[in-house]
Amino acid sequence: VGGIPPDDDVPSQPIPRHVVSGGLAERRVVAVAGGRWHNLAIGFGGELYAWGAADAGRCGFSETSDMPRDEDNWPYQPTPQLVCGGALKGKTVVAVACGENHSLVVTSDGELFAWGSLHFGRCGFPDIQGLPMDDEDHPFQPVPRLVHGGALAGKRIVYVACGTFHSACVSTAGELFLWGSVCNGRCGFADVAADVAVDDGLRFQPVPRQAVDGGLAGRFVTSVALSEGHSFAVCSPGELFAWGTALAGRCGLGRVDDLPVDPDGPFQPVPKRVHEGGLGEARIRSIACGSWHSLAVTESFELYAWGATRAGRCGFADTSGLPSDENGPYQPTPRRVVDGGLRGRKVAVAACGSWHSLAATVEGELFAWGVALMSRCGFATGGMPVDDMCPYQPTPLAVVAMPKVRLGAAAAVEAPKGAEAVCADLKQLLEQESHADVCFEVDGEELRAHVAILVARCDHFSRMFRSGMAECRFAAAE
Repeated sequence: VGGIPPDDDVPSQPIPRHVVSGGLAERRVVAVAGGRWHNLAIGFGGELYAWGAADAGRCGFSETSDMPRDEDNWPYQPTPQLVCGGALKGKTVVAVACGENHSLVVTSDGELFAWGSLHFGRCGFPDIQGLPMDDEDHPFQPVPRLVHGGALAGKRIVYVACGTFHSACVSTAGELFLWGSVCNGRCGFADVAADVAVDDGLRFQPVPRQAVDGGLAGRFVTSVALSEGHSFAVCSPGELFAWGTALAGRCGLGRVDDLPVDPDGPFQPVPKRVHEGGLGEARIRSIACGSWHSLAVTESFELYAWGATRAGRCGFADTSGLPSDENGPYQPTPRRVVDGGLRGRKVAVAACGSWHSLAATVEGELFAWGVALMSRCGFATGGMPVDDMCPYQPTPLAVVAMPKVRLGAAAAVEAPKGAEAVCADLKQLLEQESHADVCFEVDGEELRAHVAILVARCDHFSRMFRSGMAECRFAAAE
């Protein structure tokens, strides 16, 4: 990370950068997953790579003693490295998910493997005796291990998801299984008293159990998404169900005054159909959830958001009139995202972090919005509004990587010029239209110019080119 600018004393990569180091050098990647502290990637041949914080078994490496250490003396894997230990050796990985402290993968033969923290039963193992302990005296699984307990016997798995404290998988038969913390209705079980365990005074489901309560009864589940306290499932033919913590509109269910309440607020105890707000009967293509907000893409490639709207999480230009709690305004039901650069665009897939969001269009363009601190959104933060000292992008903005030119060691660099010479050079650029990247149409005539200079010299153009408006995307303005 040499040369990377620090943000709050943490190095952060300001714009997208190609990952070509370590085991991913010259490798094609088919799937990725990111947790809070570590990352996983699947190579074209089904091999698995991991990097990031490697303590407590997060990355699945059996040996971490020779790894570099951070300022808190925690080991970390600086570049992608092949995960080949434990029961995963020789397997072909087809699906992957990361939680904050644990990981799940599915292999081509439908087997499920887990590793990392075992606190609250996150990995779904019935037997955790004799395993190493982390710094908080919780056991962890250091290398990939087959998950076959509970209701998974004889099942072939095709989809996995990790929350902070719970996990889920989907079988080829469309069955949904969950395990881990059952507090706040996270797992969607109507009855949690029968076989749950207790850790630190909190209840958890130690092994996978099928979710058949509420609206999921008799449904064929195609995908699932989990967050810190709430969960979603998409069922054929595109119906969306939610359960778990319903505070601040996280589940998108609208009114919550008739829901049960625990110390953290109201929660939806079993899966319930989400079709309030603008979503109606639209069929869902994919779902993503952050800690406080959620995103859904419909089969007609429309993007909907709901939950906490503070600091631009949901991408709405106007949040006036929304209900609020102690953490700020929130959108209680699904609402279409049509502001900023996504206006008129078809969205193919979306993803959520705790404070920011990403969406890719069918044309392959990437847009980001929300808190931009530590380069989360992949673009410069100058001129952005600020919330509690954190810059944020209020509406979707295109993420464009900066081209890189490599200079040889013998490349000559001219000495800086004086102000008059610089002005003359800029005038020549304008007159010759050299490297122009925007064209203005004025009374039928074209005038070519340079975005960087316009943004630096004029507040109006600075706001215009940050807005994501269509004219900016196509490098033409009238």
